[in-house]
Amino acid sequence: GYECGTCKKVWTMIKKNHAVEKGKMVVRKDGRPRKIGYHLNRLYSLLGQSGNIAKMLDDFLTCLLSGDPKLLQGFVNSSLAEPWKTYTVERSENAILELRDERPRGLVPSGGVVSCMTGAADTQKDGFWYEVRAWGFGMDLESWQVRERYVTTFDALEKVFFQDEYLDIDGKKYVVRMVGIDAMGSAKGGYTTSQVYDWARRNQGRVIPIKGEQRRDMTQAQAWSRIDSYPGTNKPIPGGMQLLRVNTKYYKDVLANKLGIDKADPGAWHMHSECEIDWARQMTVEYVDKEGLWQCPPGKPNHAWDVSVYQLALTDVVRVKNIPKTETSQETNGRKVRSSGI
Repeated sequence: GYECGTCKKVWTMIKKNHAVEKGKMVVRKDGRPRKIGYHLNRLYSLLGQSGNIAKMLDDFLTCLLSGDPKLLQGFVNSSLAEPWKTYTVERSENAILELRDERPRGLVPSGGVVSCMTGAADTQKDGFWYEVRAWGFGMDLESWQVRERYVTTFDALEKVFFQDEYLDIDGKKYVVRMVGIDAMGSAKGGYTTSQVYDWARRNQGRVIPIKGEQRRDMTQAQAWSRIDSYPGTNKPIPGGMQLLRVNTKYYKDVLANKLGIDKADPGAWHMHSECEIDWARQMTVEYVDKEGLWQCPPGKPNHAWDVSVYQLALTDVVRVKNIPKTETSQETNGRKVRSSGI
């Protein structure tokens, strides 16, 4: 069947064809035309098997599995009536894995190098990709992955970020100072923006909802917006809340540069020794197009990349670069206190 792009109902072939018969060409009015023509996707074809979605899927898989980009380009151009976009991999999986150090998952770096820890989560339909990351002192923003993976509930996120213990090899305890979570929930069921807002409100002061934006008119690295009602409704959010709007182009540029720093040099983006290839792969899929904007190829998971972008945004919220070397956060008797030295 076909899923309607507007109402999300599933149509049969017969219903789809009836809808196509009632359709009409719509003129695009953006820009000054150089040539006048039209694009007709085969999904809208009424000619024999041309618009049969099962056949189109079979054709697509044949092209995809062939490994021949020219065959796939032919399908995109001819069957989907869309322009072919070429892209190159900006980073390799092996380059990401080269950033691993000797620590196991969950162990915080020792030796007084950690100023604070932050957490970030990317919201999906059925769960959350997350990471806990430790940050060094000073302007270099050297950092160390402490823990990452996928969980399916808000309770699990709270356990990861606020209940589980994080120690260095000397037994010193560290807490997650701030968490940023993707506020843009699924439009197709599962976790919603409203649920993210409610979770952030329950953890006010330590959880920030984040909306990533890549806009040419956004000149700041980040900005705050007050949200007074739940999305799509007039239902007020008691007391309102602050949404952090993040300039993803800015932070992705920063992240791409940091991933190019050797792990032995200041400012490196360290991974722990158990960081897996799937996480590394997700850090490599996005690329910069001809207009200088970051793009993710269709069907390529980039959750680890997004989580890392949120982590960098949090460093500006927490002002990691300004944390003095004598300041540290550690947990004593279940509460956060200040102490000198780590």
